[in-house]
Amino acid sequence: MKKKNYIFFVVLLTVTIFSQINSPTHNTPKNSDRLLLQSEHYIQLPDELYNKVMSGKLIEKISAKKYKFKKGEITQSESQGKVVIYFDHEPQEDQKQVLSDMGVSCYWDTWTPSMENHPYGFVLAEIPVNKLQNTLSLNFVKKMETAEYETQPQNNNGNQNIRAPEVWNTGYDGSGIKVGVLDSGLDSFYKGTDLAKSISSF
Repeated sequence: MKKKNYIFFVVLLTVTIFSQINSPTHNTPKNSDRLLLQSEHYIQLPDELYNKVMSGKLIEKISAKKYKFKKGEITQSESQGKVVIYFDHEPQEDQKQVLSDMGVSCYWDTWTPSMENHPYGFVLAEIPVNKLQNTLSLNFVKKMETAEYETQPQNNNGNQNIRAPEVWNTGYDGSGIKVGVLDSGLDSFYKGTDLAKSISSF
């Protein structure tokens, strides 16, 4: 595997795992952030900062946590927003200290530098809900996105959803290819027809 592809895979895996922390699958838990807010409860940012917001999901997630914290429905530690912060270069020590002093917890071991087709590097972080504007206002912070996307299980429809049968119909059958799957587990007694003929476990 080429180095760039490997780095991308590790980054994608890291972001996916981070975004699944306390993320619902089958049922929406009691403390879910899925909350219909009145417009006045959404965080309002100065116009010049909106170009740093990568999607409305960031505003939605942080606003919901801020509202629930204000109502006393969640604790201060539960009100931290899980985000991805983008920079044009790895922050220097004084910049890291500024973030730390604001209460922004960056996981610097997840730092991923910019690549050929992506101008910004990024790091996973947690920010206090009342520090969104302050963090976005920092000149060295270029973009921010939520790391709390919710996903639903696809069960046995995964191969149809990724259109695998269309590939199989062209003659590709996976011969000579090994695929490693990082997963929470597979029931050893499952005998479904959608599994490969041979599966190696560790």
